[in-house]
Amino acid sequence: MPSIAITGGVATGKSVARVFLEQQLETIAFSADREISQLLDHDPCVAQELTKAFGHHIYHGKEKADRVRLRAHLLENETSKKQIETILHHRLRSLWLTKAKQAQGKRKPVFLAEIPLLYENDLACYFDHVIVVAAYEKIILKRLTLKRGLSIKAAAAFMRLQLPLVEKMKRAHQVIWNDGSIPIFYEQLQLALCSILKLSLV
Repeated sequence: MPSIAITGGVATGKSVARVFLEQQLETIAFSADREISQLLDHDPCVAQELTKAFGHHIYHGKEKADRVRLRAHLLENETSKKQIETILHHRLRSLWLTKAKQAQGKRKPVFLAEIPLLYENDLACYFDHVIVVAAYEKIILKRLTLKRGLSIKAAAAFMRLQLPLVEKMKRAHQVIWNDGSIPIFYEQLQLALCSILKLSLV
């Protein structure tokens, strides 16, 4: 059973790639961003730990985590970043490892995981095939400022939290380039699908 990881830069189209492959394949799928959202808003232990680390203002009342303030703490300094990672990352790891084990020893379904910080956390060794979704830096900055409302300074700082895209591309089995041309993006996703189908036949 092939295990496939999708990673890459922020705002490059990783989620679009995952959804496309989910629709074309029989998969056990995992999205780190989706699971983080669940942990932030629905896990009382996560809420307690974040509140202890950063104060009650980190949540809107007792409901949803304040993403803007969390992002500010993430970008603030290395200590804050490490605190957030300590609270979230081991929980994420247990979630996708469980899904990976469910798929072990089977030709189907394919285990498909979207993990933005795959290389940063040395997780590539758990996957048979890694797809990196990439784009030009200026396009990523434009997406972060126009679509997500970040300042140029905040967008640049957010990008620096990750390994440079060039390094991720060097390590990938396959690179999908998403510079804004939707038809070409989907053509590359079709090629990625063919690569995965070949793996599943081995």
